[in-house]
Order: sequence, then structure tokens, then C-alpha cells
Amino acid sequence: LRGIFNVGNEVWVWTVNSGLKHLENYQWRDIPGSEPYKEDRLIAILPYSGYHLLIFRNTGFVKYDGETFTSIPTEADFYFGEHLLYRAKSINENEIALAFSNGGILIVNKNGSLQHILTEENGFPTNTIHEIYTDNEGTLWVASVDGIIKILINNPVSIIKDQNEFNSLVIFIESVDDTLFFGTKSG
Repeated sequence: LRGIFNVGNEVWVWTVNSGLKHLENYQWRDIPGSEPYKEDRLIAILPYSGYHLLIFRNTGFVKYDGETFTSIPTEADFYFGEHLLYRAKSINENEIALAFSNGGILIVNKNGSLQHILTEENGFPTNTIHEIYTDNEGTLWVASVDGIIKILINNPVSIIKDQNEFNSLVIFIESVDDTLFFGTKSG
């Protein structure tokens, strides 16, 4: 057994020898067509509107429509080669959080378009993520090597990590035509 997943109160398992199975009437039913993926590391299975399942593997996404499996090319594919996908969770009806054990968090939509990259390089506290959870309000909770992180997805926060651009204390911030202006003690 490589994983057990609850999708809409239905139980699915990923097995080493035969791929994906579904529990129906207390019997395991093999899902034809899943055999090519049986050696993959399955991360998550999520419901997908218009399709039966959206499956997250260590190498990318696969849609399952009840009959066939189809790989989905995404804007996040470049990330899978260098980073180990560890968890995937729905944030809301359109967005999914992808947590990496060595690459922070990516937020993608269900079509695979990249929405946000949260890494140490852009101000996120850590790239080492152990678990993610979404509460009823759409808040993403992250268990990291450094503790718990709360992410307000609908209220994104930007962090300016390198303060060298400011030669003194920032005392004013103003926005004009989508441009932020900062006023410091020295001008």
C-alpha cells in the first residue's frame, strides 16, 4: 500500500502492484489504466469539477474522468524536477496548495496555472514543509521545520526581505496607480 485517500467520502488506495483501487460495496475494485503509474509516488487525490479525480504524483498531475487517465501539463511542471512534492490540498474551489519538502509552497489553480510561489527566496520563512491544512475559512495552515505558519490566501502578504533599498527608517507608505511609494526619515 502506497497511500489511502478520502475523496468525497469515498475511499481510494494506491498499491505497489496494481495501481489505483476504489472501495465499492466493501470490495476493492482495480481501476483499469492506472497500472502505468503504479511505481509513482502518489501524493494526493482531490475532487475535480468536470472530472472524477485530480491525482498528484511526484512528477506532475493526472486527471481521471472515470475511464481514462490523462497527464496535465502545468505551469508548475518545471518545479517537480528539482523539488520533492510532499502534500497537495484544495484551498477553495479553484486553487490548490502544493507543499514541497525542499521547495516551499506553490499555489496553482485547477487548470495548472501558477498563482503564487512561496519560498525562502521571496521572503517565506522556510522551504521545508511537512504538512498543510485548509480550514473552513480558506486559511492555509503550514507545518514547517520552523513551526506553524498561517497563510491568508485571500489576503496575500508580500515581504521585502532585503531592506538595503531603504537607507533609513520607513515612516510613510502611499499607493498611486498600483505603485507603492515609501517615505523614509531621510527622504
